[in-house]
Amino acid sequence: MSAPRKLGLLAVGTSVTTVHTVAYQQQDALTQFDVCNTTAASINLNVHIIPSGGSAGTGNALCYGVSIPANGVWQWTGELIMDAGTFIQANASATGLTAHFTGRTNS
Repeated sequence: MSAPRKLGLLAVGTSVTTVHTVAYQQQDALTQFDVCNTTAASINLNVHIIPSGGSAGTGNALCYGVSIPANGVWQWTGELIMDAGTFIQANASATGLTAHFTGRTNS
């Protein structure tokens, strides 16, 4: 695996959105996921790690309905290996979340 690198940065919306897809013949490791709530109200977050051909659901949730307090931060750290075609999707109960995620790539 390579040195850590940014896998993505985005504003998390209310619709389920793909935020990262592991490239063909590659393997990525998700090592950190940080989410900042930039509003004065709490917002619920859902993040899914989905195998190729799958869809978002409770069976592939990294977090589901996690409440991020007003002006607060939520962080996940670990090492989650994702094979080629695996993708990360996220959505929130309202706008106002910014997500940064980091990992490593093995091509």
